[in-house]
Amino acid sequence: MQSNPTREETEIAAATWVLRRNDPAWSDKDDVELDQWLAASPGHRVSFIRLESTWTDTDRLKSIGAGLPKGQTPPRGAIEQSPFFKIKQTETETIVAVAEAAPLVAQALRTRAGPFVVAAGLLLAVAGGVTISMSLAGRGSSFSTSVGGLSIIPTQDGSVVTLNTDSKIEVRFTAQERHIELDKGEAFFEVAKDPAKPFVVYAGKQRVVAVGTKFSVRLNSDTVHVAVTEGKVRLESNPSISILDERAGAGDSLVAGTVADVKNSRISVEQRSIPEIEQTLSWRTGYIALNGTPLADAIAEFNRYNTRQLLIGDASLAALKVEGNFRSNNLDGFIRLLEQGFEVNAGESEDGRIVLKRN
Repeated sequence: MQSNPTREETEIAAATWVLRRNDPAWSDKDDVELDQWLAASPGHRVSFIRLESTWTDTDRLKSIGAGLPKGQTPPRGAIEQSPFFKIKQTETETIVAVAEAAPLVAQALRTRAGPFVVAAGLLLAVAGGVTISMSLAGRGSSFSTSVGGLSIIPTQDGSVVTLNTDSKIEVRFTAQERHIELDKGEAFFEVAKDPAKPFVVYAGKQRVVAVGTKFSVRLNSDTVHVAVTEGKVRLESNPSISILDERAGAGDSLVAGTVADVKNSRISVEQRSIPEIEQTLSWRTGYIALNGTPLADAIAEFNRYNTRQLLIGDASLAALKVEGNFRSNNLDGFIRLLEQGFEVNAGESEDGRIVLKRN
């Protein structure tokens, strides 16, 4: 029995359908197949309508192929020549302003997939504010994001780093290890296998060591948060003393489905389902996923992604449970939902913060 497609798989399929529909070779048979795909799931229809609207309203991706015959794929390097992408040249990298669905574009970069898949990934990128590094990190370079920013960074070994809001990493590959310093914020790592050269993330007083795996690391004040979605990692104190013991139930390894928090050399380890962990990583597609989250915690998340800050002005609101997926930069939409669904009123304080109170 075929498993249900993930959100990412649905999005890439919808983007591919949008691209095919705008191709001169589109046929009546294609119309029938599209109708069948749309009818198979409400999620298919939602994704298709959203991406079709993006394509129609902006028409910006078509500028990549300006001057080319219809249906012809732009040559390699055409993206860099397109004025839409506002290329910014620096000493160490070329940054192209694109993207919403970071994992999809990252995969296209990593695998160099066919034209439709790459273009579909770029279509998903239109509406967002992600930067994609067009050079390969590894020889000694730093990357950072502003508040609300998201960045995809391919490395010279075939790995991909997705950098969350207000974050900074330094990349340095040596003969001994692939060395990543997480100076602040959060990053998701998709690590290419290389048993001879471990992939080591330094975060605060901890090291997270991997060979080939997928995991996130978040540095939050005096706490290091690690979540593993594939493979396993080894968590050590910096530089080499393991901080895990048998009482943690995981030895010195964190396997897929493990979430760990390290604070003041004390560790807590929790097992979760992969879908649960993936939900907490929805920031990679520009969303905040709330699942019965207390309003105080939801506001803390929104404040990570926005310069306009929310503040609870009535302590009785802090425990309200909020549920749903919200675009991280759509603060006004989140406030409207609170005002319509709860007895909440939003006002502005003298210092410009948005204060939430009961009606």
